[in-house]
Parts: sequence; structure tokens; C-alpha cells
Amino acid sequence: MRWFFLEAANGATTAKLVEVANRRRFATKTGKIGAWSGREVLRLLRNPTYAGRLSDGSSAIHTAVVEPELWDRVQSTIGDRKTRASSDRSRPDANFDPFILRGLLTCGPCGRTLTTSMSTKLTAKTAKSAPRYYRCPTPGCGGQIVATEAERLALEALSEPPAHWPEDVRARLREHAAVWDGLWRINRRRTLAEVFASMSWRRKPERLDVGLADGPREPE
Repeated sequence: MRWFFLEAANGATTAKLVEVANRRRFATKTGKIGAWSGREVLRLLRNPTYAGRLSDGSSAIHTAVVEPELWDRVQSTIGDRKTRASSDRSRPDANFDPFILRGLLTCGPCGRTLTTSMSTKLTAKTAKSAPRYYRCPTPGCGGQIVATEAERLALEALSEPPAHWPEDVRARLREHAAVWDGLWRINRRRTLAEVFASMSWRRKPERLDVGLADGPREPE
């Protein structure tokens, strides 16, 4: 395990790790020899369990296999490579993109926009069932949040706006919440972008801080 993380932190690509692991006859988690694939390697490298953390990025009680700092470096390396690799690809169809907070959700501690992550390639089929996450791209900062939980907090902000906001504004937001289930994903995202100037997630304590928008804004 440590070999994978050390090599990845030093810049080894997933393809290179697969090649060397199979050539050296490293066994997979199930004990198979020569069965490493790119998906298997990425699943290993992205698993926070090896850094002594839970799935949301918080500390667990089990012993870490690799240092949290090393795990964070690997996530940063993977994230940078993914950003470069995806620059030439078109973005997901906004009508079917399950990440309704894409480009809208930021990290409270560092202010950076959270990235999106899935355990498999995003397709119309996997969008409905594959685990999804929003992650802070800054190593050692905000960790990650399960996408469905972040989106639940966003809906909660609509249905229960801050008490100090004007009542007419709060009523308008509650109207959006009332029709939420009938909206397409793209319209849910558009609604959040129009009513909130900012959406900032904090891991400890877990909460979503929102700011009121003066007018429509475009997601990043």
C-alpha cells in the first residue's frame, strides 16, 4: 500500500502503477496476481481509510496505513492530473449532471471551490446510484462531504432560510423549496445560483453557510 502512495505522490501515473504492480506480481486486495487495473489503483489511492480517516474525511480510531499528509499529497496530484486531462473534454450535460452544487460550493476554511468525485465514470446510469462526493482540493484542509448530504443541506437552506433575512425573501426561498422535487437537476442548480451569493461548507461542525444574492450569478 505504501509503495502505491509513495509512487503516486512522486508523480507516477495510474497506468505506470498498474504496469509495475502487475509486473512485480503484487496481489490485489482479493489476493489476485496480475489483476491490477486503473480503476482498482484509483480506488485504493482515493480511499481515506488508509489515512486513518472516515469517508467524510474526519479522523477515525483505526491505525493509518499511510501518513495523512502523504494521502493528501496524492489527492492533490490526482486532482491536478484530472483537471488537466478533463480540460479537453466537454462538461457533463447540465440536464443530467447529478452534481447540482458543481461550481457553487466552496470550502469554508480555505475558500476554494469544491471539486466533484465519483468512484466510477459519470454516465446517465451511474449518476443515479454511484457514490458521489464534493471534495476540498486543498491538501489537509476541509476533507470531503457525501454529495447527497451536501445537497440535502442546500435544500434545507431553501426551506429554512436564516431568520435574520427579510421575510419576503424567506417566503420566496420557501416557494422554491416547495417545488424542488418537481425540478430538473439543471433547474435546481440554477435556482441555487440565483438565490445564494455564496454556499460555504464547513466540516467541523458540519454546516452550510449561505449568503443572499442580489441577482443571478453563473456557476464557475
